[in-house]
Amino acid sequence: AIELARQESLARNETWGIYVDVDSYAFAIYDESEETWYETEIRPFDRYDLDAGTTLSVDGPSGPAADSGLVDLSSSVSLRRAPHIVIYASGEQTPFEAHWIPDWGATGWTVFSDGIQRTRITALGDRD
Repeated sequence: AIELARQESLARNETWGIYVDVDSYAFAIYDESEETWYETEIRPFDRYDLDAGTTLSVDGPSGPAADSGLVDLSSSVSLRRAPHIVIYASGEQTPFEAHWIPDWGATGWTVFSDGIQRTRITALGDRD
């Protein structure tokens, strides 16, 4: 979905973002005239709730998105802050590393990007 969002951002000349909570994530579009982020309900970019027993975390470089911490996606106040991952209309995005961690003993997954190349996924701990 992240690569699709990058394509949409580029095609629409819009800044997109991804908010991350421990049990869900949501895509948002930045409205420059109102200087506000709006959660999108466009499929397949609508909010995604993780299965019970799975947690999500995200790390990124220092900057407005990384410093925002985990947000409460049920709160509209959270959407006023910059998202954890920002996708620019140029096709670039903030570098990030996100971890899906199941609590039932299975190996989790790491999704990551350097901000320029395609987003990739590996088993947790297998990243070069």
